[in-house]
Amino acid sequence: MKKINSLFFLIAIALSFSVVVSSCSKDDDDDNGSTPTPSGQPYVNMNDNTTTDVQLTIPRIEVDPARASNVKLYLSVTDQNGNPLQEFNQFNFVIKQVCAESTDSVVVASISFGTLNQQGGDIASGITMDYSGSMTSYDITNMENAVRFFIRNKQPMDQMEVIKFATDVEKMVDFTTDTTNLINAVNTSVDIGIYTSFFDAVYMGLEDAHNFSMINSNYLPAVLGFTDGYNNDSGHTLSDVVAASNNWQIPVYTLGFGDADVTTLENLANQTGGRYFYSPDSGELQEIYNLISGQLKNLYVASWVFALTNCYEGVISVEVSYTCSNGTFTSQAIKYFEPLK
Repeated sequence: MKKINSLFFLIAIALSFSVVVSSCSKDDDDDNGSTPTPSGQPYVNMNDNTTTDVQLTIPRIEVDPARASNVKLYLSVTDQNGNPLQEFNQFNFVIKQVCAESTDSVVVASISFGTLNQQGGDIASGITMDYSGSMTSYDITNMENAVRFFIRNKQPMDQMEVIKFATDVEKMVDFTTDTTNLINAVNTSVDIGIYTSFFDAVYMGLEDAHNFSMINSNYLPAVLGFTDGYNNDSGHTLSDVVAASNNWQIPVYTLGFGDADVTTLENLANQTGGRYFYSPDSGELQEIYNLISGQLKNLYVASWVFALTNCYEGVISVEVSYTCSNGTFTSQAIKYFEPLK
């Protein structure tokens, strides 16, 4: 992946990686309280007055290896609590494509639009677990409970692998659907030092998830980093991990425990299309699991032909807009990729 040029940074500044303003989610009604959406119009719910924010991220961009111009874009849209908003249609989104070497952005007008569930997608999650000296026994207990909860509540065809790290990084079990093997991996004790090789562990998870998804193309790969985030012993840097994530188009979801390094964990999640969560005790595990699982399972998928020629570094910008009883609210996100392989 070559370095992003100054145009990309201008686009990034103009669009901002952060949420711009707020939004609302749907309510219950005869179906959901909203009137039927007219053909060719964005989804609107004037009965919705309960939520106050919308957050848009781009977890993944896929390029068809057989036809390098065919692009598939995955979009996550949630309310202020991280709950997925599931009724949007393609007219709630404005998608633009541009070559990083160009100033001529193009609005994508003709797309195939649906959801991940409609397309039968499953999740392949690389899980990294922190056993460094900065994690207290209380933190480790909560982390292990969290991972066991995630394993027991995954869908039958979802794959997971377990990686434990401290000074050393040790893969406990490779990707599998077998919950017994996964639970045994969590329960197995390790003697891997006291320092924190968090970035090395996440990098291993990204590499494994990428290799798995290359063979199993129906799976959406992701990495879940359970840690306090204070990396101090990795050969890889935060920039290395972000570059690998963006090169392989795999989001990193970070879950902080104890006295978490919030800045690092938020930066890693935000720059890779994932989200950051803090889990101080086991009482919040089910809510956090439901949020992450809901976000990964309830993605919008837009496909089209990337018509820009001789483009070796593409930039996709997306704006989502939603009207409810509190007004019209928007959020923006960008992600870059290589349209030609």
